[in-house]
Amino acid sequence: MAKILVVDDESDVLHGLQALLQEAGHVVETADSVEDARSILWRRAKGEEFEIVVTDMRFANDADAGAHVLAEAIALSPLTQVIVLTGFAEVQDAVGSMQKGAFSYLTKGDASPRQLLEQIDAAIQYRNRIVLLNDDIFAPLDDVLKQLANAQSLLRSITAQVKTFSDSRRRILQFVADSTSSRKGSSK
Repeated sequence: MAKILVVDDESDVLHGLQALLQEAGHVVETADSVEDARSILWRRAKGEEFEIVVTDMRFANDADAGAHVLAEAIALSPLTQVIVLTGFAEVQDAVGSMQKGAFSYLTKGDASPRQLLEQIDAAIQYRNRIVLLNDDIFAPLDDVLKQLANAQSLLRSITAQVKTFSDSRRRILQFVADSTSSRKGSSK
Protein backbone atom coordinates (compact mmCIF):
# COMPACT_ATOMS: atom_id res chain seq x y z
CA MET A 1 0.00 0.00 0.00
CA ALA A 2 1.35 3.39 -0.98
CA LYS A 3 0.23 6.98 -0.60
CA ILE A 4 -0.36 8.22 -4.14
CA LEU A 5 -1.32 11.59 -5.59
CA VAL A 6 -3.02 11.45 -9.01
CA VAL A 7 -3.02 14.67 -11.04
CA ASP A 8 -5.07 15.00 -14.23
CA ASP A 9 -7.38 17.67 -15.65
CA GLU A 10 -9.70 15.08 -17.21
CA SER A 11 -12.29 14.13 -14.60
CA ASP A 12 -13.06 10.67 -16.00
CA VAL A 13 -9.36 9.75 -16.14
CA LEU A 14 -8.77 11.15 -12.65
CA HIS A 15 -11.63 9.16 -11.09
CA GLY A 16 -10.82 6.03 -13.11
CA LEU A 17 -7.22 6.07 -11.85
CA GLN A 18 -8.38 6.76 -8.32
CA ALA A 19 -10.72 3.73 -8.41
CA LEU A 20 -8.04 1.48 -9.95
CA LEU A 21 -5.41 2.44 -7.39
CA GLN A 22 -7.76 2.24 -4.41
CA GLU A 23 -8.91 -1.19 -5.57
CA ALA A 24 -5.23 -2.21 -5.61
CA GLY A 25 -5.01 -1.16 -1.94
CA HIS A 26 -3.38 2.24 -2.24
CA VAL A 27 -4.35 5.44 -0.44
CA VAL A 28 -5.16 7.97 -3.16
CA GLU A 29 -5.63 11.73 -3.27
CA THR A 30 -6.50 13.57 -6.46
CA ALA A 31 -5.90 16.98 -7.96
CA ASP A 32 -7.35 18.36 -11.17
CA SER A 33 -4.94 21.30 -11.53
CA VAL A 34 -1.32 22.17 -10.93
CA GLU A 35 -2.40 24.59 -8.20
CA ASP A 36 -4.37 21.89 -6.37
CA ALA A 37 -1.48 19.47 -6.73
CA ARG A 38 0.96 22.06 -5.39
CA SER A 39 -1.28 22.78 -2.41
CA ILE A 40 -1.66 19.07 -1.58
CA LEU A 41 2.08 18.43 -2.00
CA TRP A 42 2.96 21.34 0.31
CA ARG A 43 0.46 20.17 2.93
CA ARG A 44 1.83 16.63 2.76
CA ALA A 45 5.46 17.78 2.82
CA LYS A 46 4.93 18.79 6.44
CA GLY A 47 3.69 15.32 7.40
CA GLU A 48 3.32 12.09 5.52
CA GLU A 49 4.64 12.63 2.04
CA PHE A 50 3.48 10.77 -1.04
CA GLU A 51 5.50 7.80 -2.16
CA ILE A 52 4.16 8.13 -5.70
CA VAL A 53 2.75 10.91 -7.86
CA VAL A 54 1.00 9.97 -11.11
CA THR A 55 0.54 13.03 -13.31
CA ASP A 56 -0.70 13.84 -16.76
CA MET A 57 1.86 15.72 -18.83
CA ARG A 58 -0.38 18.18 -20.66
CA PHE A 59 -3.51 19.83 -19.38
CA ALA A 60 -6.01 21.57 -21.66
CA ASN A 61 -4.88 24.99 -20.41
CA ASP A 62 -1.22 24.18 -19.65
CA ALA A 63 1.06 22.12 -21.90
CA ASP A 64 3.75 22.05 -19.17
CA ALA A 65 1.46 21.06 -16.27
CA GLY A 66 3.10 17.67 -15.76
CA ALA A 67 6.56 19.20 -15.77
CA HIS A 68 5.46 21.64 -13.04
CA VAL A 69 3.98 18.85 -10.91
CA LEU A 70 7.10 16.72 -11.43
CA ALA A 71 9.41 19.56 -10.38
CA GLU A 72 7.32 20.47 -7.35
CA ALA A 73 6.97 16.88 -6.14
CA ILE A 74 10.69 16.18 -6.36
CA ALA A 75 11.66 19.54 -4.85
CA LEU A 76 9.44 18.95 -1.82
CA SER A 77 10.28 15.28 -1.40
CA PRO A 78 13.22 13.87 -3.36
CA LEU A 79 12.16 10.33 -2.44
CA THR A 80 8.76 10.72 -4.12
CA GLN A 81 8.65 8.78 -7.38
CA VAL A 82 6.77 10.45 -10.23
CA ILE A 83 5.10 8.53 -13.03
CA VAL A 84 4.10 10.63 -16.01
CA LEU A 85 0.97 9.28 -17.71
CA THR A 86 0.08 11.20 -20.84
CA GLY A 87 -2.08 11.10 -23.92
CA PHE A 88 0.76 12.53 -26.02
CA ALA A 89 3.54 10.06 -26.78
CA GLU A 90 6.30 12.49 -27.69
CA VAL A 91 9.90 11.43 -27.34
CA GLN A 92 10.98 14.93 -26.31
CA ASP A 93 8.49 14.96 -23.41
CA ALA A 94 9.52 11.47 -22.32
CA VAL A 95 13.23 12.26 -22.38
CA GLY A 96 12.69 15.62 -20.65
CA SER A 97 10.58 14.01 -17.92
CA MET A 98 13.13 11.31 -17.26
CA GLN A 99 15.97 13.85 -17.18
CA LYS A 100 14.01 15.88 -14.61
CA GLY A 101 13.64 12.85 -12.36
CA ALA A 102 10.48 11.01 -13.41
CA PHE A 103 10.52 7.33 -12.56
CA SER A 104 8.69 6.40 -15.76
CA TYR A 105 6.68 7.78 -18.64
CA LEU A 106 3.58 5.96 -19.93
CA THR A 107 1.09 6.84 -22.63
CA LYS A 108 -2.59 6.57 -21.80
CA GLY A 109 -3.52 4.86 -25.05
CA ASP A 110 -0.79 2.23 -24.85
CA ALA A 111 -0.47 1.50 -21.13
CA SER A 112 -2.84 -0.99 -19.59
CA PRO A 113 -4.01 -0.72 -15.98
CA ARG A 114 -1.78 -3.72 -15.21
CA GLN A 115 1.26 -1.89 -16.66
CA LEU A 116 0.53 1.17 -14.54
CA LEU A 117 0.22 -0.97 -11.41
CA GLU A 118 3.49 -2.73 -12.30
CA GLN A 119 5.21 0.65 -12.69
CA ILE A 120 3.82 1.78 -9.34
CA ASP A 121 5.09 -1.42 -7.68
CA ALA A 122 8.51 -0.94 -9.30
CA ALA A 123 8.61 2.70 -8.16
CA ILE A 124 7.71 1.68 -4.58
CA GLN A 125 10.46 -0.96 -4.57
CA TYR A 126 12.95 1.55 -5.97
CA ARG A 127 12.00 4.13 -3.33
CA ASN A 128 12.29 1.54 -0.55
CA ARG A 129 15.79 0.58 -1.73
CA ILE A 130 16.81 4.24 -1.61
CA VAL A 131 15.44 4.57 1.93
CA LEU A 132 17.36 1.45 3.03
CA LEU A 133 20.52 2.68 1.35
CA ASN A 134 20.18 6.05 3.08
CA ASP A 135 19.77 4.24 6.39
CA ASP A 136 22.87 2.13 5.69
CA ILE A 137 24.89 5.22 4.84
CA PHE A 138 23.65 7.66 7.46
CA ALA A 139 23.16 5.38 10.50
CA PRO A 140 26.94 5.02 10.98
CA LEU A 141 27.32 8.77 10.53
CA ASP A 142 24.75 9.32 13.28
CA ASP A 143 26.87 7.12 15.56
CA VAL A 144 29.99 9.14 14.73
CA LEU A 145 28.14 12.40 15.41
CA LYS A 146 26.99 11.07 18.80
CA GLN A 147 30.57 10.08 19.63
CA LEU A 148 31.78 13.53 18.62
CA ALA A 149 29.12 15.14 20.81
CA ASN A 150 30.22 12.96 23.74
CA ALA A 151 33.87 13.86 23.07
CA GLN A 152 32.95 17.54 22.96
CA SER A 153 31.19 17.20 26.30
CA LEU A 154 34.24 15.45 27.77
CA LEU A 155 36.53 18.19 26.45
CA ARG A 156 34.33 20.84 28.08
CA SER A 157 34.57 18.97 31.39
CA ILE A 158 38.36 18.68 31.12
CA THR A 159 38.62 22.37 30.20
CA ALA A 160 36.55 23.30 33.26
CA GLN A 161 38.76 21.13 35.50
CA VAL A 162 41.94 22.65 34.06
CA LYS A 163 40.54 26.12 34.65
CA THR A 164 39.65 25.19 38.24
CA PHE A 165 43.13 23.75 38.74
CA SER A 166 44.68 26.81 37.17
CA ASP A 167 42.66 29.13 39.43
CA SER A 168 43.62 27.02 42.48
CA ARG A 169 47.29 27.00 41.45
CA ARG A 170 47.21 30.78 41.01
CA ARG A 171 45.66 31.21 44.47
CA ILE A 172 48.26 28.89 46.05
CA LEU A 173 51.13 30.72 44.37
CA GLN A 174 49.63 34.03 45.47
CA PHE A 175 49.28 32.69 49.03
CA VAL A 176 52.90 31.50 49.02
CA ALA A 177 54.08 34.81 47.60
CA ASP A 178 52.08 36.75 50.19
CA SER A 179 53.35 34.52 53.01
CA THR A 180 56.92 34.86 51.85
CA SER A 181 56.70 38.63 51.60
CA SER A 182 55.05 38.92 55.02
CA ARG A 183 57.80 36.74 56.58
CA LYS A 184 60.46 38.90 55.00
CA GLY A 185 58.71 41.98 56.34
CA SER A 186 58.42 40.53 59.86
CA SER A 187 62.03 39.28 60.00
CA LYS A 188 63.43 42.79 59.50
